[in-house]
Amino acid sequence: MAERSGALEPKLGILIVDDNDIFRQHASLFLERQNGFEIAGTAATAADGARLFEQLQPDIVLLDVTLPDRSGFELIEAMKEIRPKARIILITSHDEEEYRIRAHEKGADGYIVKRRMARDLLRVIASLKL
Repeated sequence: MAERSGALEPKLGILIVDDNDIFRQHASLFLERQNGFEIAGTAATAADGARLFEQLQPDIVLLDVTLPDRSGFELIEAMKEIRPKARIILITSHDEEEYRIRAHEKGADGYIVKRRMARDLLRVIASLKL
């Protein structure tokens, strides 16, 4: 997605998939205030997230573990099948090590606990090979 904004710098397109409306709004506002990012889209369900992922081809996906229609872990695998180089950051309220391990095993490129998102998100994005 990374399009040129006024021919100066590319902006990274981000898709946020989370069933919490308030979280999607806060994450969108946080990222829009940073240089170099644009919100490509948001989705509240795995089905909508998968559809937007294929349609928009974002550079980065912020993906919740717990979605109403499908596990975020399952969605990682589906997205990586479509675009193996897609960068997917799992976002969750779960801070347990087994979630981190499972995210890594499923192919997530990053893992962020929601309560520490403002502190960790930009660092995790910077660590991705884009």
